[in-house]
Amino acid sequence: MRINNIVILAISLICCFIASEAFVRYFVSYSGKHGLEQGYFSIPLAKKGFMIPPYKIDIAGIEKQIEQFKKSTNSTLIYDSDLGWTYRPSTDSSSSSFSNIHNQDGIRAASVETVYKPSPPPHHLRIAIFGDSFSHGDGVPFSRTWGDKLEKSLTSLGVKAQVLNFGVGGYGMDQAYLRYKKVGKQFSPHIVIFGFAVENMLRNLNIFRNIYKRTQRGIILSKPKFILGQNSLKIVNQPTIDPDLIPHILSNLATSDLGHYETYYSAAQYESQWWHASKMICLVYATFQKLKLITFSPQSEASQLTIQIIQKFRDEVEYNGGVFVVVHLPPKTHLPRYINEGSFKYEDMLRRLADLTNLVRPESKFAKQADESSIDSLYEDHYSPLGHEIIADDVSHYLYNTIKVDHLISNTD
Repeated sequence: MRINNIVILAISLICCFIASEAFVRYFVSYSGKHGLEQGYFSIPLAKKGFMIPPYKIDIAGIEKQIEQFKKSTNSTLIYDSDLGWTYRPSTDSSSSSFSNIHNQDGIRAASVETVYKPSPPPHHLRIAIFGDSFSHGDGVPFSRTWGDKLEKSLTSLGVKAQVLNFGVGGYGMDQAYLRYKKVGKQFSPHIVIFGFAVENMLRNLNIFRNIYKRTQRGIILSKPKFILGQNSLKIVNQPTIDPDLIPHILSNLATSDLGHYETYYSAAQYESQWWHASKMICLVYATFQKLKLITFSPQSEASQLTIQIIQKFRDEVEYNGGVFVVVHLPPKTHLPRYINEGSFKYEDMLRRLADLTNLVRPESKFAKQADESSIDSLYEDHYSPLGHEIIADDVSHYLYNTIKVDHLISNTD
């Protein structure tokens, strides 16, 4: 009787496995060619999904992108050995949807002719913004970014202000901090604002964006990365890899030191394994890896790196005589939970940031606006003009009411 039960159980498990395998395979599609077909699992009833192993790196495609990048004289981004990439100086790469202009120093501006001198104008409060595309203001004209609106809002409050936008699309927190060290501090800002986008905690863990994003499109350059030491942070991949060498490094990532430091790479994900024959096992593996990384536990590498990078950023700004302010940039994917529960999954991180430094949290105004209209009114691909306006208004009133801006200006005039 006992043996029969074991046989029945074994047959049931095998049937369940076969049924699950068939179900997963039904929702897996493939794209690519010449042995580089990549599996993609589409989540049923949802307009999203994710790639499953084995992952592919299209070296030939990357080589072609590198060649095009090197030949371009008007690309928006250029290679930077310290930062990975930055904006091409004196470039107008505007589209029909928004202006994308950078002055001679690669700072977003209203015109390529805009010049910011090393010292602030007399009797003006100079503010410098650092962060990724949500700080840069992708998707809206310069005049509708929260940086430019912040300048106007402070002026309306009686504070003569000048806001410089050093945000760069695709940046991690590490790159934002390093951009301040390399370029930003030369402009002697009274206040340095760092735009905290929670997804960038995960960017702190990567070197190659195409490995992190599991894509061959977009930014093909590498970035520097901080790793946790006993009492300090150590930086790797600086200078960053010369574009010409990127295809070779990616071809040999399994034996490269950078492969060890690239959190989103392991041989089991890219090289042929016996279990890759089962798409269900591949899906379970990919899901587990995804959940393991998307954690906001204080003990996680992402959380520890975030805190230490922001501490270094704060200390550097204060050493140079400035005031450091973090602005929380609410993401669309997390806002519904905040509206329903009054907190984010990463609430502990926000509390820790508030203990570390000045923190502006505009999400309550986002929630109020979402209730009056909709969440979609606040976002487009990035923030909508309305979203930018809310952030600028919240930041301007925080600075006006909390930071002694008159004292900052008088000390440098």
